[in-house]
Amino acid sequence: MRLGILTGKFKPPHAGHYKTILEIADTNDETHVFVSPREEGGVTGAQAMKILKEYFKKRPDIKIILADKSPVTSAYDFIEELGKSKKAESVDLRVYGLPVDLSRFASIDKFKGGIRSVEKKETSRPEFETGSKISGTLMRQFLKDDDKENFIKGL
Repeated sequence: MRLGILTGKFKPPHAGHYKTILEIADTNDETHVFVSPREEGGVTGAQAMKILKEYFKKRPDIKIILADKSPVTSAYDFIEELGKSKKAESVDLRVYGLPVDLSRFASIDKFKGGIRSVEKKETSRPEFETGSKISGTLMRQFLKDDDKENFIKGL
């Protein structure tokens, strides 16, 4: 089983995030997306999770998880628990992110337990992948400015 993990803020989730998650999910049997619980720019973790769940409501292979702590810590907890399970020996784990994000998984081998293999895979910045030059920062500015038209376009 190929299992993908992506961590992030997703404040708010936008078209670039959607595309990145979809690409990850299309190359894995199951994908777990860990969302930061912290509020940023007026967007809460619960709101970000609700948007992501709406995006992927027809994809049961994509699991959207509101992190208990930081998304990376929650992902480590998940990996450690998985590594202790009988299922671990049949799992090929792929952790996705930008280089700075992947550096946070430097200790992953200490937590993998019986997981068959672990691979770190670099992604590109999702906001530049859509061709619309959208970003979380820009989306938060649209919210602040009550610019519903451009906010909706970015979703």
